[in-house]
Amino acid sequence: MILDTVMMGLDKNLIGQKLEKDVYSETGILVVAAGTYISEKIYQKMESYFINNVHIKKKETKDKKYQDYAVIKSTYLKNVDKMKTVLKDISLNGTVDDEMIMNITNSLALHSQKMGYFIDCIQDLKSTDEYTYNHSINVAIYAMLIGSWMKLPEIDIQYLVLAGILHDVGKSKIPNEILNKNTRLTDEEFAIMKKHSHLGYCIVKDMENIPEDVKKAVLMHHEKLDGSGYPLRCKSKQIPKFAQILAVADVYDALTSKRVYKDKITPFETFKEMSKMGYSHFAPDVLMTFLKNIVYYYVGFKLKLNTGEIGEILYVSPLNNYQPLIKVEDKVIDLSLDKRYSILEMV
Repeated sequence: MILDTVMMGLDKNLIGQKLEKDVYSETGILVVAAGTYISEKIYQKMESYFINNVHIKKKETKDKKYQDYAVIKSTYLKNVDKMKTVLKDISLNGTVDDEMIMNITNSLALHSQKMGYFIDCIQDLKSTDEYTYNHSINVAIYAMLIGSWMKLPEIDIQYLVLAGILHDVGKSKIPNEILNKNTRLTDEEFAIMKKHSHLGYCIVKDMENIPEDVKKAVLMHHEKLDGSGYPLRCKSKQIPKFAQILAVADVYDALTSKRVYKDKITPFETFKEMSKMGYSHFAPDVLMTFLKNIVYYYVGFKLKLNTGEIGEILYVSPLNNYQPLIKVEDKVIDLSLDKRYSILEMV
């Protein structure tokens, strides 16, 4: 059964699909029986019981999945190219193409119902050379996901996408020898790099079509709850919600990306690392929402183990999100129980 089903976060896009497993509340009450098709009313019932995840059947054909992925991949790559143009125009001419920025925002929002394919693109198209441009698009995508999972209003989710696209726009004013340095930055160079959030704010602060919440997120996305962030060393509730969301999205993409001076780490290592950073860095509600939901997008992904074997992720427990259940040929490996195995890389 587990090979034919997938666990998904509760989402309105599941309306019309059939539940493959009984759905129970946290207190053990049967909310909806297996075999039930999710209607609007059933969805509302599960939502009222605070159900987070359900099991549904994998039903897309390979051809349909490939076609959808091809469309999203094309959209993703076009937006990365547009991001290059935006940043280069700011760097060379001091001009901001706000029409192109809104075009990128609307393009991502248009495909918001296919976010799983964007995760596939991010995983497949990690590029050291294109990091600055890819990173802005990736953060916008992760911010969109977090906003959806937190059930924010649609307008806020759209603004989060815009904030993600713009969050590193200040790097266009950082000298190339620092921005593209192929070794780790010195303390002096890092001090210059840290100015990018304030420089970004200076670029967007007078743009009339950019909401104030977005401008503040550009300025404050490197603030930390314990006050150790920059540029304002804000603490806790002083940090706006949009900036708190960008902080999680930004760190997750940075850790899972390969840079010229560091290797990327797997999503599962990143879950563990971000949990360690915990609530001195991140807002608890944002971090918990992200870690609880992002794991399910990796079900079905291929990975290489330390043994050299290639496996497929079958299940990720929300209580132990960095040690998934993996199928390798005819055997199933629980990484939380069998310490002989570890994940080497995603493939």
